[in-house]
Amino acid sequence: EQGHWFRDALWAKAYVGVTGGNENVKYAASVSYADDGGVVAMTDYSVFTMHGSADFKISKRLSASTTFDLSRSIRHPLVDNYFNSLGRGLLIAPTHRDYDADGNLLRGGDNKNCHTAMWYETYYDRECADKRATGNFNLNWEIVDGLTATAQYAMHDYNYRGSYYARGEVDGYPNLISQTRSTTETRTQTVRDTFTAHLAFNRTFADKHTVGATLGYELMSQRYWYLTSNSTGSASDDVPILDSGINFKASNKDEKQALMSLFGRVSYDFAQKYIVSATFRYDGSSKFAKGNQWGFFPAASAAWVISEEPFFEGVRRTMNNLKLRVSYGQTGNNGIGLYDTYGAFATGQYNGHTTFLPSAMQNADMQWESTTQLDVGLDVGFLNDRVRFIFDYYNKKTDNMLFSITMPDTGPYSSVKANVGSARFYGFEAELNAEVIRTKNFSWN
Repeated sequence: EQGHWFRDALWAKAYVGVTGGNENVKYAASVSYADDGGVVAMTDYSVFTMHGSADFKISKRLSASTTFDLSRSIRHPLVDNYFNSLGRGLLIAPTHRDYDADGNLLRGGDNKNCHTAMWYETYYDRECADKRATGNFNLNWEIVDGLTATAQYAMHDYNYRGSYYARGEVDGYPNLISQTRSTTETRTQTVRDTFTAHLAFNRTFADKHTVGATLGYELMSQRYWYLTSNSTGSASDDVPILDSGINFKASNKDEKQALMSLFGRVSYDFAQKYIVSATFRYDGSSKFAKGNQWGFFPAASAAWVISEEPFFEGVRRTMNNLKLRVSYGQTGNNGIGLYDTYGAFATGQYNGHTTFLPSAMQNADMQWESTTQLDVGLDVGFLNDRVRFIFDYYNKKTDNMLFSITMPDTGPYSSVKANVGSARFYGFEAELNAEVIRTKNFSWN
């Protein structure tokens, strides 16, 4: 059966690209097409891509750049996963028959659970098409020495089309209306927009004092559409469209979400001996109901490089590095479904009429899960860092944990997502690294 599944295939690719520019403008563009016949049956694939990018130096302190990528691909996948199709297909007995005594291709052959590649190619017509478009635009402005403003917009648009038809004779009889002849069409689209802008300051004063600061804003919005429809009972595969069948069914989704963030950071470094920094994030998520959409998550850290102190000079030949560090901060988690807060409904039938039934319980009090962590560490290096020791103590506590609660069987809901409690993890970690041998031609770590 391997001769049915594996074959010689042609592969070809064409590419054309250009690059150029000068000190003020640089550009690059390309277009390519690739076609793969597929060594395995029903794995042929073709893709067309375009790419472009450009950098502009508008003035001494102002620059811009942009990129875009477009792609379009078509594939004809197996009707089932690769194990059920290819794996079982290769295990078909050598006595398996594809044709009957009159030379007609059998629908399934002798073994109804193991089909050959010829069977799949004859009775199924599957095509999947993907279209992707991405692009971004960046603007960078050095306002004064050490102070820079940056803005970026990025977009992503993904479209998918899936078409699945059952073709050929049904049970040996041509053009027979059958409930098993299925026609399915699926369409999805994902559109994502992201805008980010921030101010960054970084300066060194008197060769010892380094100050840094960042203040930024980010907005991400996403919308997802899904539509699938199916009909069965088509009289013939000569008209491979949904209207050719009966028992028409369809379903769709239209989902939206957004995340808005304000963030900042300040840092100070004195002679690479004393290092402190503080950050914050103020995040708002559309997954939570009004009043609980925003969460504030600060953090701070400090480090003392003891080995840079003058009093350390006497032991530096043996212990070349000694650093003490401590950090404390919070992070947030909004990992819930789009409807866990707002609830959801499903359609149903009652007495011949369409009704709406609650399918997900509303929980408007749900809020951000937060994790607060303290970490104290010590880094020690001996013999020019050939032996390094790292020691850490950590204490992490998660509050307002997001979990599903099982509901009583007497109610209409099986579970509900909620903030259920807290959990604490703490302990010590130690790590020892040694470079036992270090020569010109050989090392052992």
